[in-house]
Amino acid sequence: MTAIRALISMIGCVAAIAGTVAVQPVVVAGTGNPDLDVPAVQAPVDRGGHLVLAGHFSFDRPPTRPPENLTPAGSRCQRTS
Repeated sequence: MTAIRALISMIGCVAAIAGTVAVQPVVVAGTGNPDLDVPAVQAPVDRGGHLVLAGHFSFDRPPTRPPENLTPAGSRCQRTS
């Protein structure tokens, strides 16, 4: 039940700041649980804008759809540590 509440909270936070995506980056906190982390990251990625990942994430599950556009080398993606 706690995992469901955490997922709902993260989705609610992302939805609440969706209107300001162009101005401020969306910050998503990782839980280490792929059932929570994947949808929490996928929702703001689908909307576009800047995304900041904080914490430890797990994406250890099979894709739900095939990749359409892979990011080419030299794109605007940034890696941070």
